[in-house]
Parts: sequence; structure tokens; C-alpha cells
Amino acid sequence: MTNLNYKSSLQNLKSKARQEGFTVRCLKGKLKDYAGMNDLIASQIGYPDMDKKTIDIDSDMSYKNQYITLAHELREREKMSKGKKYWNAHVETLEEIG
Repeated sequence: MTNLNYKSSLQNLKSKARQEGFTVRCLKGKLKDYAGMNDLIASQIGYPDMDKKTIDIDSDMSYKNQYITLAHELREREKMSKGKKYWNAHVETLEEIG
């Protein structure tokens, strides 16, 4: 898939996330060492307060990496909302999505 296709796919995924009640924020240089962050893990690792159902992604990445990161954060959060511990949800999601 070309970067242009990833841009379109990213917009579609953001739209789907918003339809499911999520706020998706693309932040430049504010995530420190993280590519993405979801609200369920943020408070556990000392990330500044996030509203419920919020996903932050680093906008300095390529559209491809933004897309993969958003898909990862959404899936990881879904697993955590069903009781999975962060690390287990993270590793499983890496195996599924990247």
C-alpha cells in the first residue's frame, strides 16, 4: 500500500473510531517515547490525564505508522477493557497487528 493509500486508510480508521465514541488526537512531539497511547494505560504509566475513550498518536510518523499505531491502540484497548493486563494485551496485539 502506498503512503497515499495509508493516508486514506488512516482517515477511515479515525472515522470508525469516532463512530464508536473515541476521540483520536494526533499530537506532534508530545508522546515522548511512545508512538501511541490509550486512556486505559495512560494513568498506569504516568502519562498526563486523558479523557475516557481517547487515543493519542504521534503525528510525526508516516501515515503507514500512524495507521498501524491507531489500529494497535484500538485493539489493545479493547483487550484491556475486557480485563487483560496491559503487557498481555500489548504483546497479543503486536502479534496480531504489529
